[in-house]
Amino acid sequence: MKSALLIDFCSENPKLAIIGKGIKVFSSKTNDGVKLLSKITSKSLKAKIGKIIVVRGPGSFSAVRRGVVSGNMLSFLLCAKLVGLIKKEGEALNELIIRGMKEKEDLAELTPHYYAPPNITFPKTKNPAIHF
Repeated sequence: MKSALLIDFCSENPKLAIIGKGIKVFSSKTNDGVKLLSKITSKSLKAKIGKIIVVRGPGSFSAVRRGVVSGNMLSFLLCAKLVGLIKKEGEALNELIIRGMKEKEDLAELTPHYYAPPNITFPKTKNPAIHF
């Protein structure tokens, strides 16, 4: 049986779920979802991953990018189908899993979905030696 992997780095507490015979969820209390990727080991996977479900927005610019890049990379490395979801307001993890498992998309590459253009600002520093 092929497993599925859900990557949701867009929420306040990033989540990674391995869906097989059961569902194993890894969550981070910090806003760094990339550390969750270390949870994907041969021990945590009982079967080959056949589908990768990625929440591709909305969320912070960095979180959306990290999730999409991670999903694209893992899809390529594991030769898995790729599904991209745009998270609805208030949607719970189990709802994302159900919706993602029903999707039949087989994308070559995901693109991020930003809710607004990036707001890039200069660092707020009191060091007069730094001039822009």
